[in-house]
Amino acid sequence: MTKRKKVLLSGVLGIAVVLGGAGTAYAAHFQDRALPGSTLAGAPVAGMSRDEVAAEVRERAAEVAVTLEAGEGTRTATLAELGYTVDVDATVDAVFANRSWSTYATSLMSSRDVDAVVTTDPATTDAVIADLVTESGGIGVDATVRLARDKKSFVVVPAVAGKTVVESTFQNAVAAAARDLTSATTAVEFVEAVPDVTTEEAKEVADEANALVAVPVELSDGEDTHKASAARKAFAVRTIVPMLR
Repeated sequence: MTKRKKVLLSGVLGIAVVLGGAGTAYAAHFQDRALPGSTLAGAPVAGMSRDEVAAEVRERAAEVAVTLEAGEGTRTATLAELGYTVDVDATVDAVFANRSWSTYATSLMSSRDVDAVVTTDPATTDAVIADLVTESGGIGVDATVRLARDKKSFVVVPAVAGKTVVESTFQNAVAAAARDLTSATTAVEFVEAVPDVTTEEAKEVADEANALVAVPVELSDGEDTHKASAARKAFAVRTIVPMLR
């Protein structure tokens, strides 16, 4: 090997050692910190520790408010009041996920945005939807079956169609605000909701109940035979069919 080649080779090896050392130092520095180019719902978090990112998530989530415009009414509520919660730990884990030598290297040249991780409380969300429907005058009523005035048969009380919210204008809008950690305003829209018990379903039950009432029932004590009245049979049917109680 010539002297010139030896010099060139030693120079290349020296650069590799320097770069390798720099890479190791870089990786060590960001081992417990968000990598360069890391953003959380659009805001930079590069260089932050897990605790610092967690604090950032909590602060931004607490500031999110969603304004609901429903008919003539308007209300502004926090995420929690609408049944949505930002999972701080899961969000921090997402920011610090996918650690490898390749991600350490590419983070110097590219960015990576992470949405907040969101969970929901269906009971709270359903309660809010019920309030919105009530305020809009769209409460529906299920069909029922009751005794007729003569107490001898069953009749149907028809269902009244109600309303429910369009998912994209409430649930999806609130979830997006939570993921983006940004306050938002949404115009809530309503569509007709199918009752839990329709008039047709109630009629089927009434028909079956009236068919039972129509069945002749006779009791004999050995000497006399007694026929059960329609009213007595209707009362008996009512006690054994849940929907008629």
